Amino acid sequence: MSEIRIPQIEQSSSGGGESVDAGRLFQALWRGKWYFLLFPAIAGGGMYYFLHGQKNLYRSTAQVQVAPREVDPLNGNAGSTGKARTLLKQQQILVKSPAILKPLSESKALRGLKSFSREIIGSKPMITELNDRIGTVVDPNTDRLSIAYLSPFPDEAAKIARATVEEYIAYHKRKKRESAEESAAIIRGELGSILKVRDDLTEKIIRLRTENNITQGGETLIQARLTQTRELWTDAHFDMLRERATFELFSRAEADAEKFLDLGRNRRSTKQNPNLEPELQEIEKDLLEKELQLQRRERDQGDLLLAELRDEVAVLKERKRDILLQYARNYKIDAEIAYNEAKNRETSLDLDVTSLQEELGKTNRALQQIDNYESEFDSIRDFSEHLKSRLNELDVENQTGALNILVIDYGRPSNTPASPDRVSMMAYALAGGVGLAFAIVMLRSFSDKKMRIIGELPHVLNVNVVGVMPRLKGPRSRARTGRIVEEQPGSSAAEAIRNLRTATTFALPKDSHGVVLVTSSVSGEGKSVTASNLAFALATGGRRTLLIDGDLRMPSLHEIYGVENLAGLGQVMTRSITTDKVIVQNVAAGLDLMPAGDPFGKPAELFESGLFPKLLDFLRKKYDCIVVDSPPILESSESRVMASEVDLCIFVTRLCVSTSPNAIRALGILRGVDARVVGTFVNDDSAKKTNAYAGGIAYGAFRKVEALEAPLPPRSDAGV
Repeated sequence: MSEIRIPQIEQSSSGGGESVDAGRLFQALWRGKWYFLLFPAIAGGGMYYFLHGQKNLYRSTAQVQVAPREVDPLNGNAGSTGKARTLLKQQQILVKSPAILKPLSESKALRGLKSFSREIIGSKPMITELNDRIGTVVDPNTDRLSIAYLSPFPDEAAKIARATVEEYIAYHKRKKRESAEESAAIIRGELGSILKVRDDLTEKIIRLRTENNITQGGETLIQARLTQTRELWTDAHFDMLRERATFELFSRAEADAEKFLDLGRNRRSTKQNPNLEPELQEIEKDLLEKELQLQRRERDQGDLLLAELRDEVAVLKERKRDILLQYARNYKIDAEIAYNEAKNRETSLDLDVTSLQEELGKTNRALQQIDNYESEFDSIRDFSEHLKSRLNELDVENQTGALNILVIDYGRPSNTPASPDRVSMMAYALAGGVGLAFAIVMLRSFSDKKMRIIGELPHVLNVNVVGVMPRLKGPRSRARTGRIVEEQPGSSAAEAIRNLRTATTFALPKDSHGVVLVTSSVSGEGKSVTASNLAFALATGGRRTLLIDGDLRMPSLHEIYGVENLAGLGQVMTRSITTDKVIVQNVAAGLDLMPAGDPFGKPAELFESGLFPKLLDFLRKKYDCIVVDSPPILESSESRVMASEVDLCIFVTRLCVSTSPNAIRALGILRGVDARVVGTFVNDDSAKKTNAYAGGIAYGAFRKVEALEAPLPPRSDAGV
């Protein structure tokens, strides 16, 4: 489908998406303004009614400081000075336990108080009322325990708080008088048995250490010997490898006389043989002298008489060679001997290590047994210490009491109600009402699919906005709005229709008689009103215009122009009447009307017969422009046939009525039949716009006189 793009005036220079979102949010909040008034009013009224029925409760708070009693240092029990600090939480629970509340409910101090009358507590037991009304708070920094009571009567709240403190102190006094001898005797008997088991374990540990020569640190003599032997074996192993490498070096070199001779020279430089070295030094000395003599004689006498001297030098060299080879042989023998000795020493140490490891296995089993005994010993020792500590506590409590309680304040009457907090509760109620209203408004906004902002239409529908009809004030009859261009030519609504006429004129093929289809997605979006006004605007522009009411199911154009609907398009489509007998001439200046007529109950079949294109071709010859008001796209099938045969389509939407899913679906159907959509015309825009120009002169002011003229009445023969 080819779509016609008409240039638009931009909504804003920048931030269009943000302005649309902000505008939608503002509209959602404005539509839900009554929620923001209603829900806070309901919440505030309900809370006021609730608080009106509540009685004031007054709080009286008593404070006591809880600390451990000092113990006589001579008895060795001076380890419990931090006892009270660790027991603050337990004391807090104790105050609201039956051990305190039951005797408190039966005390004489609470008899006859109005706080426990049937009018106040009803059938609730007194001990339950005390548990509900008594509150406790602890302060670990000051070791203080606060005991508070809520009552409708300030004086009685102070009396009950004081009675609670007194009963709490009395409880600890009773606890002080209770004897702990029976518990102490049981603990002492258990402690004696534990100490006996501990002594038996000590004897077993000492015996195992002695039998296996285990030191106090846990290391045995076998472990020490094994460690030392492993170190010696490591040294012997490295010596064996070194000696074996030396022996193998001499053995490989013995096959090559020169390499063997070089090894002899090298070994002589590091270690000399006392048996061979004197002879070798003497030979080297003689050889040096003979060589010097040979050099002098060769220089003085030439080659004459030198053979004997050369023979002596050769003999000395050969002798030196033999001695160096003997050096090498001796070193080979020494290396072999050292290698065997190192190997034997390694083997011997390896046997020692194996033997020591076997002995160590036995010792390790003894160590494991010792570890088990020591673990059991530690457990018994810890348990015995716990028993001793508990025994000391029993002795301390029996002698001095468990706690040292100092009363800081017994509680005083208060003139200010502590409950209910009317200001805070009213504030919470109002805030909750506002929050609920906001949540409902946002939920409705998210689920609302209606198109409410013009700026979002091009993005949602992917078509241009070719005109915006403002919301009309006063009665909104179809006859009045369908002829608003004729009756109020200077209004902003008429100007919107003229903008649509301009877009339509430029979109129609030049030098041809065009057919314009005005349609919408569903009924109630203003397509018939738009088609009527557009047809009149085209007629006033100098075109001979025909307005066809193509909505055979729910026709309305005959009502706008006050004509009868006895015969029309339906009769023409059934070939029961000719077009000249159904067209109403001059329903307005330059405008003719073809009513819908009677489709005989089958409008879809009439348009699928193929006669509609022929009818349009016939009417094009008589009129410059034809405007067809079609039924809604989603509510009829004949509108698709019409859209496929016309030159262009105008898609009508209505703000706050049209939904984006319906509009998108309808445009998709138009694209499916290859209709040419010039854009969307928007009805019922409620935005306030400036209608002044050039010093406050209203657009269309020159036509105010025309606006006063009465609209043209229909012809007397309009029903023909």
